[in-house]
Amino acid sequence: MSELDSFKIHSLSLSQPRRSSIVEKMPRCKSHKSKITKVYLEKMIEIEEVYFLTKLCPRVTYLTLSYINNIDIELFLRDIFSKIDNDCNQYLRSLCFRMSIADDKIIKKLEKMINCEKLLLRCTIKCVLGHIYLQWK
Repeated sequence: MSELDSFKIHSLSLSQPRRSSIVEKMPRCKSHKSKITKVYLEKMIEIEEVYFLTKLCPRVTYLTLSYINNIDIELFLRDIFSKIDNDCNQYLRSLCFRMSIADDKIIKKLEKMINCEKLLLRCTIKCVLGHIYLQWK
């Protein structure tokens, strides 16, 4: 994996037996020299998959998640930003996800939440064709 700069995966299965096996093998695969900066997960089932990918690819700067319609987006973003802050992840600067109900109302709601709770500094949010793009410094 040391020569890859992007990583696309359809889905992850992090059921408990499999999760233990992956976590055991992860130190052998993971390298702080990893050059992967772009990660694309097509089908996210649970937020732990995102945490796993950010640990596997610690230098990821751009994370794209396909459909995330069945989750509370505000809770999801709070968890992601909290995890970034707690893990001192200085690399992740962009998040993109697709929602079937992505519109200006959702954008305003997310902007208000991020600003009121001071989750990110200098964050921009855009909605383009059902995709929500967040970028921060």
